[in-house]
Amino acid sequence: AKQGETDAAIGHYQQAVQIHPRYVTAHLHLAKVLLFQKKDYADAFAAAQTVQTIEPSSREAAKLMARIHATADDPKLRDPAAAIALLLAAPPLPGQDDKEWHELLAAARRAKGSGVGSQERLKVLSTEY
Repeated sequence: AKQGETDAAIGHYQQAVQIHPRYVTAHLHLAKVLLFQKKDYADAFAAAQTVQTIEPSSREAAKLMARIHATADDPKLRDPAAAIALLLAAPPLPGQDDKEWHELLAAARRAKGSGVGSQERLKVLSTEY
């Protein structure tokens, strides 16, 4: 997306959550744009946390937060063990094949065990689902 389009999308989602603070979909989309387009891990994490506060069973929020914990350069956010815990607390539903969940779990376990640099983790985890 072009920078202007990304900034406009962020503005629209921010307006939506100001008008309807419990609008989970707007918070999720805001988190995704902030993470995937702006690489703004802190604000994306905050938006995903808001979703979990509103809807504690949100697997999408858990996966976004896990992705951030596994890939962030900021030591305050980078926590592969927390990523693993989030994912294990929100497993795929029975019979559901959630490729993203499995890839995130494997990458978080590798990051926890190997101390791989964030650039390598980003190559694995930067795919938008």
